[in-house]
Amino acid sequence: MIIDAEIAKLVSKEVLQVANCVPDGFISNIFIRPKTDGAFRLILNLEPLNNSTMTVTLTDARAMKVRFACQNLLLQKTATIRSVAQVIAFLVSSFPAVEFAEMHYRHLELDKICALCANKGNFDSTMTLSAQSKAELTRWMDNVLTASKPIRHGNPDLTLTTDASKLGWGAVYGETSTWGFWSLEEQRYHINFLELKAVLLGLKSLCGAFSEKHILVETDNTTALAYINAMGASLLPTEDRAGSINRNPHCANVDNSTLVYTPLAPSDRQSLNTSPDRQSSVPAPQQCNSSSQQTVPIYGLQSIRESFQQRDISSKATSIILRSWSTGTQKQYAPYIKPWHDFCSKREVNSYSPPLNSVLDFLVSLHKQGLSYTTINTARSVLSAIILPTDSVNLGSHPIVSHFMRGTFKNNPPAPRYHTTWDLSPVLSYLSSLSKPNQSSLKTLTLKLAMLIALVSAQRGQSLHMLDIQFMKEGDNFFEFALPEHIKQSRPGYKVPSVLLQAFPADQSLCVFTHLKDYLQRTKCLRGTETKLFISHAKPHHRASRDTISRWIRSVMAEAGIDVTTFKPHSTRAAAASKAKNVSVPVKEILDTAGWSSERTFDRFYNKPIYSSHVNVWALKSHGIPVAVVTK
Repeated sequence: MIIDAEIAKLVSKEVLQVANCVPDGFISNIFIRPKTDGAFRLILNLEPLNNSTMTVTLTDARAMKVRFACQNLLLQKTATIRSVAQVIAFLVSSFPAVEFAEMHYRHLELDKICALCANKGNFDSTMTLSAQSKAELTRWMDNVLTASKPIRHGNPDLTLTTDASKLGWGAVYGETSTWGFWSLEEQRYHINFLELKAVLLGLKSLCGAFSEKHILVETDNTTALAYINAMGASLLPTEDRAGSINRNPHCANVDNSTLVYTPLAPSDRQSLNTSPDRQSSVPAPQQCNSSSQQTVPIYGLQSIRESFQQRDISSKATSIILRSWSTGTQKQYAPYIKPWHDFCSKREVNSYSPPLNSVLDFLVSLHKQGLSYTTINTARSVLSAIILPTDSVNLGSHPIVSHFMRGTFKNNPPAPRYHTTWDLSPVLSYLSSLSKPNQSSLKTLTLKLAMLIALVSAQRGQSLHMLDIQFMKEGDNFFEFALPEHIKQSRPGYKVPSVLLQAFPADQSLCVFTHLKDYLQRTKCLRGTETKLFISHAKPHHRASRDTISRWIRSVMAEAGIDVTTFKPHSTRAAAASKAKNVSVPVKEILDTAGWSSERTFDRFYNKPIYSSHVNVWALKSHGIPVAVVTK
């Protein structure tokens, strides 16, 4: 409607002229538009060119000139610094037409810099080329005649987001993430270096199995962005303690053979300057063969990957194996991997094949810190994943380690997080007091719906975040969501239960069906192409993260008077299930709703006594009595 009105307006102003289709005719890509002085302006429709790959190449004469310059320099036993600088100028001027050319002149540039430093800036002094520089010149000679460079590389296949601080780093690819802490030595480096290293570790950890892929790297560090887009930098040489000049080996590469690169169109540059997350486009590394990589400490999931590689397991098989650990398990493992490597480093033992006494001493050090059996058992699982098996015996099942863990259990047995659970009554009273769905603000409706679904379904925050309207079935009095992704209970042979939300006509103020129906109607025009059920109640209305949904539930609990310093959002699962058991809901129905496969799991972890001796804070508030609620 809007487009038709605008077209009609342009036709009325004679900017456009209506044309009838002619049989066997064609639509021209050339247009003319009348100007105010009576002349015409020629307009070309270049959109079809965007669908084809356009490249830039050197002219034959220019390519031969570059090749001859490289060949002439190679034939000289010694060359003046000036002649080397002239060849470098030829190479640099060829960058727009030679893909990845920026990565194949760094050693030559460093040779020149070192020679200038040694000769106090005298360009007429002679210098000797290193073997790496000669290899670069040979590469140019072999490839310059056939080299080309695409103007654009198209849309990226993958997106990797990285960030770093002085304490650690993190990377996210899709729903998979990894992170780690810096060593004390690394913490002394500049933040720009740490941001670049975060990109490197993120690529190795999450994208190491990919090849020939176009990866978009998002980082908030402009220096790292510039470094990657420039494919590195020729750093100044450093002096060792003896005063001799050393070439910096970290001059050019994030990885060796596959180069860091992004061609940015003008529109891309504008978006980078205005976006809070700067972006860089990186073809994925195919192999990690840089010599500098060997001294980089590897923590997090990459440490486990290294362990499998030492067992001669292929990288593709390793990537599949690593997917067996969920994101939550990876986060549980991460805090113990770096301390283990540091522990082995101090003892000068191989962290992937240590003696048994070193393993026991490490576990003892954790026990001395007062850590619980559950925590130490997690550390044992980490070591079992990292350490190579001895005589086909895995560390986790080693008899001595098993006896040690039994002793730890007796000395410091695990204690449940909650001995009781909270009463639903004040929360339900608070929810009932809120306005009707069609009269509530979007924020109030969103928070109320999140809490109602959490209580009615007794699901984890993971499942609430997973709800997707693409997998939603609507009936006359119910909504049913299939969970398309893996959940915590997922395993071979396990059928993931659906989330069934039925109408509650007895009390419309607590009817999840009514509130969900209104929520879908209210957000229909806000969500665009977003299919996740929960979207942010504030602009720009992107999908709500799992942490955001947890904060919503925590906010409702705090407003209703629940002690959120004791009970976390996940406690809704136990509170709802325990309340259902108290009002004589069949145990099988509770198990099916919450997704538990055995009654033992429910009784052991979730069936808690309901603590209802606290004052109904919401009732006091509704009568005008001031009450302080702790929400930290």
